Amino acid sequence: MKDFLYDLVWQTLRDNEESRGNDMILLLEVWKRQGLVLTNDQEKKLLTLWHPETIGRIRRKIQATGKYLARSYEKAQRSLYEMEYINKYRLEVK
Repeated sequence: MKDFLYDLVWQTLRDNEESRGNDMILLLEVWKRQGLVLTNDQEKKLLTLWHPETIGRIRRKIQATGKYLARSYEKAQRSLYEMEYINKYRLEVK
């Protein structure tokens, strides 16, 4: 899956010069290659929205103050994903 995403981003950067300097255009183009279909108006609106990474960064800042923390279930899921990633990475490194 990771290699597929790498290839998708690589192809998008190769084929679309605008995506090389604008992460929102890159996101939109990758999502379109994954099957997202939008009207021209929807594409224009999407390009004016806050970047998902910015939203996540602000969420982490707020939660660092102890407010609005993730529920136990979400923490457990995140830990599970992290452990799976670590185990996979260790297997690939050996």
